[in-house]
Amino acid sequence: MNFATPVCLGLILAGSVYGAAFAEGAKVDIRGNISIVQKANPNNQGVFGTVLIEGKIEKDTGFDKASVRITKSTKLLERKDGREVAIKFEDLKVGQRVEAAFDGPVAESYPVQTNAGRIVVLR
Repeated sequence: MNFATPVCLGLILAGSVYGAAFAEGAKVDIRGNISIVQKANPNNQGVFGTVLIEGKIEKDTGFDKASVRITKSTKLLERKDGREVAIKFEDLKVGQRVEAAFDGPVAESYPVQTNAGRIVVLR
């Protein structure tokens, strides 16, 4: 076994953990305010853009800052009157309070970088 094997296995396991947490809908990886919304290049098929979320680590979150990609598979929602309704990438604005669940591996950088499995705009 070479050095790359444990690293790849770790990334696969991290992706599995985040994927499972997202599927159950129980985990929130970050909660905070959107400080940057950046549309993707139109040639970047499957990716709508990226948002930078800044908050603080809470009991039920693990990150205080994250750059998350919004893809075709990201569920974008807004919580209104106790219900969650679908929104579009264009509805995400700087200053909105959101919570996000990651989907897939997380790049160990600061801020962390990953795909968003779910983003909910909080009201």
